[in-house]
Amino acid sequence: MDLRKLDRDVMLAARAVHKHRAAAARGEHPADPWLSHRAVARASLYAELAMTDVSMHERELKDALLAWIAWLTVTRVAAPAQEALVVELHANDVVVTIERTMRMSWRAAWQGMMASANAAAARAFCDGLASHGGHIAPFTRRVREIKDEATGRLFGASTLLGLELDESTIAASEAFLNGTKDLARFVRTRSETGPDARPLALDVLSMRGAPEGWPARLTASWLFDLFGAHMKGLELELRLPSLISPASFVRALAELGGAFRLACCGPSTLARSPRFDDPHRFAAAFASLATTASFQRRALGVAPGTAQDQARAVARSQLLSLRLACTTLLVTAGRADPAQASPDDELPRGLAGAWPIARDDEAARARGWMLGVCLAIDLRERHDEDWWRNPRAWEDLRAGALKPRMIDAAAVKVCVTALEGATS
Repeated sequence: MDLRKLDRDVMLAARAVHKHRAAAARGEHPADPWLSHRAVARASLYAELAMTDVSMHERELKDALLAWIAWLTVTRVAAPAQEALVVELHANDVVVTIERTMRMSWRAAWQGMMASANAAAARAFCDGLASHGGHIAPFTRRVREIKDEATGRLFGASTLLGLELDESTIAASEAFLNGTKDLARFVRTRSETGPDARPLALDVLSMRGAPEGWPARLTASWLFDLFGAHMKGLELELRLPSLISPASFVRALAELGGAFRLACCGPSTLARSPRFDDPHRFAAAFASLATTASFQRRALGVAPGTAQDQARAVARSQLLSLRLACTTLLVTAGRADPAQASPDDELPRGLAGAWPIARDDEAARARGWMLGVCLAIDLRERHDEDWWRNPRAWEDLRAGALKPRMIDAAAVKVCVTALEGATS
């Protein structure tokens, strides 16, 4: 078996699936990717490769290919259920009342809530979503059930391969939630309260407390003006989010970090496995730039006092995002109540089962983001807070000099301590 050819074919299939998902999420009707790529999404191919003897230096590539073929196969089997979910998300069934009653899609209501300039409108969108969440939840549950059943039937495992719900990840998630419980409570006491307040978690996630200094438009040129000099010669696959709130710019920083890591690795499946933490680790480190007053001052040009306030707002969003990810993993692993939308009632319970839901690489994301906070600390200690302006820091990042640590109690403690300092 020609592993290099299979490597190229698998990567083409993975890119086609990701593009199809992104287009479907926007409400478009893209061509079925399996018409062209079904050949690499078969359990029989997985079995054939598993039985193939390879040389020592090809072992890692073989293992990465097995992970990808399993993911592609399970994704293909679940495609009809995934399409049914997408149809529901775009149906104009969410009822929102702001002066007048409107019907809109789940996606439109979500964007409306995140973009709302006032608390009353955000609350109205959130109420509409929470009321409709019980209708969306069965569709998300069905996708998960099919993926789990297909994984167990085809590959002899009882959990979705891409989630990698091993004990170390579960233990780290539990430790992070326990370690940040008081910190999350502190964040809540510093936020708006009362009937006209925005939903806390959604308000923090949108980063409304960091509105100053961002460009009027979210474009790749903004990112390359800041970092492009250090990325010459790399082919970046950059997918920018829609501009909805200040959080969109921080998401763009994260996207750039992940794309940079993948570009340094090359196009092989070895670097792009659903189990690979490093793109998420780099994403977190780049997003963490916005949690520093130095970046806020130098990159956005805001005043020192404003810079500190905005850095704190971004850090609180990072805290909550990680808490949501860890809770989602524990629910998926059967370690938490499925009716629990988020820890400590940070989200309306009507969203339980509808959002957030575990993505195929959710465990890699959670591990990567916790370790990414540690990476950001390493970069600041080696190259100061303005590491992103230091060519030596980029040399370290390109060369892989900053190796990932294991996700263990020590790493979680470093992450929690860093977030305590950044959010308070």
